[in-house]
Parts: sequence; structure tokens; C-alpha cells
Amino acid sequence: MSTDTTTTSPATANPSSASNRPPTFSDPFPTPQPHPHPHPPRQTKPPPHRPSPYFTIPPPLKRIFDAFPLLTYPAYSLPYRSPRRRDEHALFVFATEEGAREGKPSFNPGCLRWQTYLKFKGVGFRVVRSCNHASPSGVLPFVIPAGGRGSDGAETVTAGGLGRWGREQGTRRRKGVGEKEKEAEDGSKGEAEQGEKVKEHEFEERQDVRFEMYMSLIDTRIRCAWLHSLYHTRNLTTIIKPLYITPLSSSPIIRAATLHSLLASATSSLLTSSPHNIIDPSLLYQQADEAFQALDTLLGEDEWFFGEKKPGLLDAAVFSYTHLLLDERLGGGEGWVDGRLAEIVKACENLVGHRGRILERYYAARGR
Repeated sequence: MSTDTTTTSPATANPSSASNRPPTFSDPFPTPQPHPHPHPPRQTKPPPHRPSPYFTIPPPLKRIFDAFPLLTYPAYSLPYRSPRRRDEHALFVFATEEGAREGKPSFNPGCLRWQTYLKFKGVGFRVVRSCNHASPSGVLPFVIPAGGRGSDGAETVTAGGLGRWGREQGTRRRKGVGEKEKEAEDGSKGEAEQGEKVKEHEFEERQDVRFEMYMSLIDTRIRCAWLHSLYHTRNLTTIIKPLYITPLSSSPIIRAATLHSLLASATSSLLTSSPHNIIDPSLLYQQADEAFQALDTLLGEDEWFFGEKKPGLLDAAVFSYTHLLLDERLGGGEGWVDGRLAEIVKACENLVGHRGRILERYYAARGR
């Protein structure tokens, strides 16, 4: 028995249902259908917080500040010790009130060296009592030239430039109007006088080997013995305290801190200069004795070192120590209780006479 199998297409499978289906039209604006896998809505993140480079004042505190706005005060006037007269140079040094008022030698060797040197060069100045904190370089002495107002006017001259400045001022002083006219009338004489001026400063300007050697003795051997005598003996109480500590402040705390600082600085300098970082008093005074003896021999019977007609920087440097060591009333009290270094100077007759000449001619015996 055979069976006839007929394949019917879907379009003709159910003619009746196809004829009953309503016609379809293409929608020109189709409704968007949701995505089968929708993404979550994108959220806008706030910008990251960056800390302000400036401190933010809390609102309550800001309201207080707003009630009291900034006020600019006028500039402070100069201290009462500042020179009121601008027609003269002002030399700032360690000094007592009486010493500054009367122009007496400073009690500090570094200050006294340049105070004396400027006198040698005929530079007129007023002594002003001061301290290291007032100096532009942090070290005394320094000069405010005539007509200057410190940092607002003419430049200050610190210790490193006082030598050249003093020579320049001395040359200007000698060059008066009358001298210029005289040199103009006689050119040859003017050249001769100029040659003498150059010769007068030639020794210091060329930094002679002997000059450097003897200055080195003063700045090393004599200075080290000086520091030991002041800070590591009883002279600390009779000289350092009344001159450097007591006038500084009435506060015991400030006085103690300052004394500790000075003592530590002096000790550090001595240790640095010692060959084995050991302070040997006997060696210090032996080397100082040899240095003073060498200077005494160099001076000999001359008035000034190296046979010069006028005193120079070496004379001022030697005087800055010999004068203070021979001042028995230094400090205003007992003076040199430990007199080992002073006795060394007293044994040098030429240096003692040298000190007396400078006092008499340039200080009118004010240091006595």
C-alpha cells in the first residue's frame, strides 16, 4: 500500500488564517525598545577635593578677624644710642657708656685694633656702644659713614673693609683744597707728594711676608692665651661678667645663657687651635711669651714697627692686646686676678713704651 506524502509551505498551510490577518504598515517613528541588557545610568562624580595651599580660617575665627582688620604701623625710629649727627662717622664697638661718651679705648681687642687704626689714619669718628647683634655681619666693629643711615643710606663698613676704608679716608683728609691748588701750581712737587703717600701704605698694601708672619703670631698664639686667661681663669668673674654679661640684661636666665654661649665658643676655639684638641695652659702661655718677645725684639728702639715714620696696622694690633693687659682696672673692679699673661707683657719694655706712646698721642691718656 503506497502513501502519497505532500509537503505544504507555511504560506499555504492555512489559507483561511492568512486571508483573515489584517494588513501591516511600517511605522516611520518606531518606539524605541529597551535594551535587553540595560546599563546603569552614568553618574557625574564631584571633582576630587584638593587641599588649599593656604590655611583655611574657621568661620567663627574669621568673623573675629574681620572685626579687627590689619593695621600698618609707622616705621620704628632709630634706637636712642644711634648717632643723631650725620656729619660725622660713627664707629660701633664694645664699650662702656662712659667709654663711648669720652672716646676711650674699647675693652675688646678686635674693636680696639680698628678703633686705633682709624685714629692712626686721622679719621674722625664718634664711638657708639653696641653689640654683635647690631652689626650687619654679626661681628663688631662696623662704621656708618657720615651722612649714612645704615641700610637706608650709605653702606655700612664692616670689619673686613675697615682697613681699605680707613686708608681711603686718610688720603681724602690729607687732600685739602689748598693742597690740590698747590699741587696744580707745582706738578713735579705734587707727583713727589703722591709718591710719598703711596710709599706710606706700600708696606701694608703689598702684604709683606714679615707683616703676615707677625700678624699671625697675634691672631693665633696671643689670642689663644687671651681667651684662656679670660674664660678659663678667675678673670671670668672680674672681667668677662662685668663687661659682657651684666650690662646685657637684668634677667638671670639671659645672663646665664649668654655666659654659657661665650664660654662654649671660647673653648671650641681653643680646642680647634690645639694640636691634639687638648687645652694645655702651660703651652698656651709659653707660646704667647715667645710671641710677645718676638714683637718686642722686632720693635727694638724704634717708635713704630718696621721703622715706619707713622704707626700702621701691626702697631694697632699689638696695642689692642698690650693696652688691655696693662690696664689694671679693666672691668671696673679687681681687674686681672690671674695676671700670668699681663706679667709677660710687663717684661717687654719696648712694648710697654709703645703702648704709652699710642695712649699719649692718640687717646690723650684717656685709657689711664
